[in-house]
Amino acid sequence: MKNILILFLFCVLVLFSGLFIVDEREVAVITHSAKDSKVYSTGIHWNIPFYGDLSYVYLNQRNSFVSIELNNISSHQTELAKLDIAWSVIEPVKYVNYLNQYGRKKFDEDMADIIKGKILAATVKEVSTDAELIGYLNNETFNVIDTKSGIKIGAIKVSSIKMMNTYTDNESQGKLSAESAYSEAILIVQSANKEKQQALDKLKAQNPQFYNYYS
Repeated sequence: MKNILILFLFCVLVLFSGLFIVDEREVAVITHSAKDSKVYSTGIHWNIPFYGDLSYVYLNQRNSFVSIELNNISSHQTELAKLDIAWSVIEPVKYVNYLNQYGRKKFDEDMADIIKGKILAATVKEVSTDAELIGYLNNETFNVIDTKSGIKIGAIKVSSIKMMNTYTDNESQGKLSAESAYSEAILIVQSANKEKQQALDKLKAQNPQFYNYYS
């Protein structure tokens, strides 16, 4: 009788140890090897305990910041652009295998290379100033897919553009341009307006009567 009870408790433990829940915003990937993975959608699932590595992959949009150096031909200066990248996972197995093999740091570096090589390389030929670049990127929708990591880049917002140093082309060496200062001012105004709106929304929620009076 005692042995039967122990066996029963062991079976119960195994049963509950293999249960896992997948949220509606994600999928679960159980990886046995680089070529053997299974994807589980929303719901309650069971897998043999300790058999394979379980990873949860968030499918909704995510945001990452990358910094990219740009050569401003009009001002002959090197600029450091900080970009807010909106991206999402479209192939969970590829994404999990990529992170397991290369790590997050390599993922961020490759994302910066994709932005610079596939998007900015073509965009900078169409614009002549930082202000135009900011306007173009902030209002454009992209559909750039990276087949190695299984992600899709959907939007790019310019967080800041700062001067690093001057550089020389074949013709001349430029100086700091007013255009660059203007584009920086645009970002400052946008940030200030955003903070102001957030403060007003908070005031409206906390004290509607005073908000109406203030308005």
